[in-house]
Amino acid sequence: MNDLPHPPPADDRSDEAPPSTIAFVDLISFTSLTNVHGDLAAADAASTLESITRGLMGDTVRLIKTAGDGVLLQASTPADALRCIAKMIERIHENGFDARAGADHGSVILRNNDVFGSTVNLASRLASIANPGTVAVTRPVALAAAALEFSASPLGLIEVRGF
Repeated sequence: MNDLPHPPPADDRSDEAPPSTIAFVDLISFTSLTNVHGDLAAADAASTLESITRGLMGDTVRLIKTAGDGVLLQASTPADALRCIAKMIERIHENGFDARAGADHGSVILRNNDVFGSTVNLASRLASIANPGTVAVTRPVALAAAALEFSASPLGLIEVRGF
């Protein structure tokens, strides 16, 4: 007997989407916030993050999902993503929290309003290594940052788990 999961029906599947910029924005010290101030404070912080995100997305950035202390975004271009992330990090800081982000631009698979693929995985890994208040990005996103006159510091070759 075959115990492998069956693929979803054809109408739930989608082809590869046009290249997108995928970004993870993550609250910093969320576990400490929860431990020190309690579950309600943590839930409030997560709600604040989601509210800020929804207020800044615009037409070219889409909230894919929330995951407790983080959000996953999809943007049409690196510039669209960077403009949104910069505003988000600033607004999050104004609300008493710190955030960091990771972003990559490339192909993604869309399925059931979610995104999958190595672009998503790399953006997630980059968020985990970014410093507070910064965005760790790949070369295509860094080039867009320079065009927007955002300050960017090359990290050189770095080891990212799984890549």
